[in-house]
Amino acid sequence: MATKKELTNKIKKIAKQLSGDVKFDEGELIPQHTIKGTGESYFFDYVDRKFIKIARGIEVFVVQNNFDISGRSLVYTFNHDLILIEPEEIQYIGFN
Repeated sequence: MATKKELTNKIKKIAKQLSGDVKFDEGELIPQHTIKGTGESYFFDYVDRKFIKIARGIEVFVVQNNFDISGRSLVYTFNHDLILIEPEEIQYIGFN
């Protein structure tokens, strides 16, 4: 389990990557993933502690795998949500 500081730093790095403000010397880029399927589903929002509707097929960044005791992953969406999702519902797409 990552510390709060490690999670915060990774989310900051993702935000810089999304804004295009990442520099060469800041380390490796974080690869993109997508939520498998089409349509919409409800996922648990880690920040607000409630279920929110998210479109499947949206691109996400994995902040940490095996985040909670259920084995779900913490991901950051392009809509700026932090959600918990089952790892089998995420598909690696690389650097898009």
